Amino acid sequence: MNLSTEGNAQARGYLLESFLNDLFEFENLDPRKSFRLIGEQIDGSFSWRSRTNLVEAKWVKKPIAGLEFGAFIFKIDGKTADTRGVYISINGYSPDALKALNGKGSLKFICIDGTHLMRVLSGGETLPELLATLWRHADETGEAYLPANKLA
Repeated sequence: MNLSTEGNAQARGYLLESFLNDLFEFENLDPRKSFRLIGEQIDGSFSWRSRTNLVEAKWVKKPIAGLEFGAFIFKIDGKTADTRGVYISINGYSPDALKALNGKGSLKFICIDGTHLMRVLSGGETLPELLATLWRHADETGEAYLPANKLA
């Protein structure tokens, strides 16, 4: 909750990355802090179910649009076939971006928003439990996003 009081968007983004790394550590997901590769910035990664998950974390005013998805797909595509991703946007995603993503072929990442994180932080479920639910939904439907209000 304290992160929401940070007025500087760039500082808030770095604080979010640090918070997420701590959350992944707490959940025993063997996190790696943000790192740079030639031509790209990775906001972090963690290991879950023997797979590496790259993290893209955004805390911007508007819901994420499709352009941002393209950059993340590019980052994942440059890694092994088993690499997956988790896109975390505190303020969610535009409906058009989600519709467009569903028709782009092989789904390589799932989308989490601030409401999902609040469920985890309030003890509604663990992060690994949330990941299992979201990935199963994605595997069965081809949809990267399942709103928190539709979770059991």
